[in-house]
Amino acid sequence: ILTTIIAFSPMFFMSGIMGKFIFQIPLVITCALLISLIEVVVALPSHLAAQKKTAKKEFKLRHKLILKLRQSYERILLKFLKNKYRVVLGFVLFFFGTIFYAGAFMNFVLFPESSAVRFYVRTEAPAGTSLQETAKRLLPIEKEIMKLPNNELLAFTTRVGMTGDSYFLAEQENLGIIMVDLIPFSGRDRSAREIMEEIKLKTENTKGFNRITYQVDAGGPPVGKAINIRVITDNNDLRTNVANQVYKFVSSLDGVVSTDRDDKKQKKQMEIKLNKKAISQLGLNIATIQQVIRTGYSGFYASSIRLGDEDIFFNIEMSEQNKSSLSVLRNLAIPNQQGRLIRLKSIAKIRMVPGSPNFNHYNGKRSVSITGDINSKIITSTQVTKIVSKKFNSSTFPNVQFEFGGESEETNKSVQDLIRSFVLAVIGIFFLLILLFNSLSQPFIVLLTIPFGLIGVIIAFAIHGQDLGFISMVGAVGLTGVVVNDSLVLVNHLNQKKTSIKTKKELIPEIIQGSGDRFRPIMITSCSTVAGLLPLAYGLGGADPFIAPMALAIGYGLLFSTPLTLFLLPALFLIQIELVEVYVKLRKKIKRFRIFKKLKLKF
Repeated sequence: ILTTIIAFSPMFFMSGIMGKFIFQIPLVITCALLISLIEVVVALPSHLAAQKKTAKKEFKLRHKLILKLRQSYERILLKFLKNKYRVVLGFVLFFFGTIFYAGAFMNFVLFPESSAVRFYVRTEAPAGTSLQETAKRLLPIEKEIMKLPNNELLAFTTRVGMTGDSYFLAEQENLGIIMVDLIPFSGRDRSAREIMEEIKLKTENTKGFNRITYQVDAGGPPVGKAINIRVITDNNDLRTNVANQVYKFVSSLDGVVSTDRDDKKQKKQMEIKLNKKAISQLGLNIATIQQVIRTGYSGFYASSIRLGDEDIFFNIEMSEQNKSSLSVLRNLAIPNQQGRLIRLKSIAKIRMVPGSPNFNHYNGKRSVSITGDINSKIITSTQVTKIVSKKFNSSTFPNVQFEFGGESEETNKSVQDLIRSFVLAVIGIFFLLILLFNSLSQPFIVLLTIPFGLIGVIIAFAIHGQDLGFISMVGAVGLTGVVVNDSLVLVNHLNQKKTSIKTKKELIPEIIQGSGDRFRPIMITSCSTVAGLLPLAYGLGGADPFIAPMALAIGYGLLFSTPLTLFLLPALFLIQIELVEVYVKLRKKIKRFRIFKKLKLKF
């Protein structure tokens, strides 16, 4: 119980948003284990006493089956112990082979989208499009989504005049977003990406939009989009130029989809360029011109009257129709110093221009963010970051700062935190085993089973065709405490058997006997744990797409590590005894040599 608690406890101290997200897992596991400890100490002895009286015949039948399995296990173990060094070498090669396969052919994705239950359709109409018109143009996309079968579509929500996702939203009249919620992954045949690709094929050329982007929501906390690259500098022209290059390069990468940027042009504006020479010749001043234009568009309180207890204000301004007319602005009359009315077109050039983009800032400097989604089967967010950072950095663009955020940033932080948690868990378990065994060498034997437990995790995800993710690696860290349990029980019993060994010939038979004694509890413990985890991993009786990878990692890790414990650990135990004997003999020889040298010097 303590080794499992120690394995999960470093997760309490994980930093950032991922730490807040993962906090509940070690909390629930620790509470459950502590309560089970109370149950074992208080209630289990009475349960076992009652069962012994009522289940003798049933126990005999089960005992016969376990006895046959134990006899087969002991015969195989004898062969393994006679070739112990080859066995250990074989396991080591097998371990490095699986690690090489994982590094070469498996990707790490923060939250794999294999069990995703939501995707987004984001739209951008031309600048100046009204809310009503944007909503009208979204109808064809909504109709295609409605055609999805009932065993795939759960619901969808359309928001007009905004974009982003369920955590971060930006408002603009020409934008729209459709959030499509799907039936849980265990209840449908197609993945969220496959369904989204079908919708994309039917709607990507919908009329009335400058661009339509599609993104699968893999779940988990809000870590941002898969790709998020910030181009930072206060030089507007340089920032726009570099951002254009980054946007073009990222969009050209294979596997990158739905690229976007946050410096979109706003709706069109009326630009007035004053002719100062004409203004001077016609007897006008800038203040008067500004006041007349402001009055026409913002209004001016000319007067007010009081009716009863209420003041009524009279506001002078142009009508909404005239405000949007370029000809009305051009013919706006402005009085000069002599009282003559001068048309605005006589003293200024007036034209419609695209609106300025919103200026976003990062650490006080203006920035442009390039974002995008990925097809995880082709490329990962971390790989995109590496490729882009090689081409765009402060050495190639000395006056520009580049920041890489989103999923890749959170992935790097999460991996560092997980490695730290893994190391702390191993150190904590090591000191606990020192207290138990009163030895420095034997804890190492137990801890050697931890890396071999990772073999099962890698094989499981390779067989299922899934990428390793954050939640699955949390399971791998927690697996360290579970795997150690079987090893701890076995080594502790072998130590007790070792005390009764009188001759070297009795060593292997006693190790086989001791391993056989612990065969039944190890098998039952492992099988019951695996049986409890696999329904969660496969969504049997209820699906949780985010926790399923953790159950898959622990379940298969334990399934593969149990045979390793039963066969590898006795071999390591035997090798440790032989190495200790060699060390003792070598130490005696060194002592004799020192004594001889001292005697020779005295003589």
